[in-house]
Amino acid sequence: MVQIQEETLKDTTLSALHEVTMGGWPEERTDCPAHHYRDELTAADGLILKSTPIFIPKSLQPDVLQQLHYAHQGAEKCKLRAKGSVFWADINKDIDEMVKSCPPCHRHQK
Repeated sequence: MVQIQEETLKDTTLSALHEVTMGGWPEERTDCPAHHYRDELTAADGLILKSTPIFIPKSLQPDVLQQLHYAHQGAEKCKLRAKGSVFWADINKDIDEMVKSCPPCHRHQK
């Protein structure tokens, strides 16, 4: 948890998002990252939450993808696992790409 807090502060996009979440949203959508998630985002204890899932900084996304995919159960299972706990823009696309490029998944594909 501390690592996510630290990386959120280092991530320029999430740092800006944290500021607007705490201080107020700009009127123009182009002035803010993730403006389309505005009603779902909150900030707490240095984290950005989308409803319940934690918004993961870009620097930690590869590690989180590996954790989601540790059992090689395919893209849909990874997406279900992620849905309740973590989030970032294009997470589903990143999961699909990871599974497509996974040799063990290709070997055991139905």
